[in-house]
Amino acid sequence: MPIYLPDGTSKKELNSDFFLRYLYLDESTGMLYWHARTVNCFPNEHQMKVWNSRHANRRAGTVHRPRSGSKRIQITLAKNTFKAHRIVALLAGKIACYGDERQIDHINGNSCDNRPENLRAISHQINLRNQTNRISSAKVTGVYWHGQSGKWQVQIGRGPGKSRSIGYFDDWFDAVCARKSNEVKLGYTSNHCKM
Repeated sequence: MPIYLPDGTSKKELNSDFFLRYLYLDESTGMLYWHARTVNCFPNEHQMKVWNSRHANRRAGTVHRPRSGSKRIQITLAKNTFKAHRIVALLAGKIACYGDERQIDHINGNSCDNRPENLRAISHQINLRNQTNRISSAKVTGVYWHGQSGKWQVQIGRGPGKSRSIGYFDDWFDAVCARKSNEVKLGYTSNHCKM
């Protein structure tokens, strides 16, 4: 019998009990490993033995790199694809269900480092403050050359889809200093704007 999601349960509603049946977490590395499966997960004993010999006690998941975004570890289970960092956060008690509305942030910026101490559940707005650099004409996020005024324009995010103008500066260095001081005031992390 193949593995399915519990009757009437959506992928987002899954709690740690579901994942603990099939996976276990090495908290020191943040890696997930497959448990050996019992015969009731397969049509026959032979298939169970084949699966266990190939997968039991081995690392679960594959590295996936979407077209936009950083690489992540994904796990396929019950004909569904799950993000490993969300499973780890769930097993570590940082969220109550897989589909928790908060985002799981990698504190050190490494999206494949799923150690529980490197993960935190935060809002989308806070997560944006931990992103790596997006290249601008000034090579500093939020600092742009404004051709019409002949000055450096400085902006900073203040929520989903919203930005605030800090001002226009004659000198590039002054513009970068204004941006950086506003990052500190608004609680941006040290990972924000790293290359």
